[in-house]
Parts: sequence; structure tokens; C-alpha cells
Amino acid sequence: RSVTFSSANTSSMADCTSASLSSSLAQAAGVVGALASGPVSDRWGRRPVLLVSVSLSAVFMLFFLFVQSWVLVPVLLLLGLTSLSTQPVLLAIVQEQFTSHRAVANGLFMLFSFMVQSIGILLVGYIGDQFGLRTAYLWSALLSLLALPAILKLPERPQGNSQVIKTAE
Repeated sequence: RSVTFSSANTSSMADCTSASLSSSLAQAAGVVGALASGPVSDRWGRRPVLLVSVSLSAVFMLFFLFVQSWVLVPVLLLLGLTSLSTQPVLLAIVQEQFTSHRAVANGLFMLFSFMVQSIGILLVGYIGDQFGLRTAYLWSALLSLLALPAILKLPERPQGNSQVIKTAE
């Protein structure tokens, strides 16, 4: 049995098609997760949404590694939904903490985010080449749990600093 989430582990056109569809399915669910996570975090709080999202993402990645057949479809949907939903919540935290310089803070956050993601992709690729993609995904799932203590250290929403952007009437 092979992990079909990445085409790097494929040997036939059917495997490539399966990998492409799997990736597309997870990405499509991720779009839904990204769009939903902001309003959900507005209601329930940034930390709880990040804690649940990171925890469930790791769990679904582990499920992904050990399930097969049709069960992969709901696991991929849930993995995409949770794994891509953290970015908007983190951006909201940045925006809340830097109310006077939101554009600069946004730019720095995006710069840092893209750099870290790029390095992460390189590391997963290297580990995948050296030890196999299953091992790389397993390590990714387990290492992502290291974010949980950092999430608990995130600042609370600023009190009395809920600026409403007023438009000219």
C-alpha cells in the first residue's frame, strides 16, 4: 500500500491521478476551513480554534497514514479542513496586536509564514527522500503537536481595543 497524497510515491498514471485527486480534495476542504475558521474564532476565541485545529490536523494526518480505500476520502476532507484553517486565525491575531501598523504587521507575518512553509516543504521532501513519505508525514504530524504549548502562550485579544473601521458616509 502506498501513500497516494503525493505524486512522488507513484509508479503509474493511475497513481498520479489518485494523488492529484487526493491533493485537490484536501485543498478544497482547506479552502472551506480557511473561510470558516475566522468567523468561528471570532465567536469562540483564537486559542481554542487553533488548539482544536492543530490537534485534529495531527490526528487526521495519522489516520491518513493508516487507513485505506474509501475511508481516505473523509479523512482527506477533515485533514484539509483542519490543516489549512490556522492561517486566517493567526493573521487575525497579528491584526489585533498591531492595530497602528496593520499593513506592516501583515506583510511581516506573510513573509515569515511563507519562509517557514517553504523550509517545511523542503524538510518534508528531504525526509521523504531519505526515509519515505510515510515517515515524513508521521514526523510532520507528531512535530505539529509542538505548536500546542506555543498556542497557549499567544496573547489574549486586546481589551478595549476593538477598533471598528469607519467609512465615510
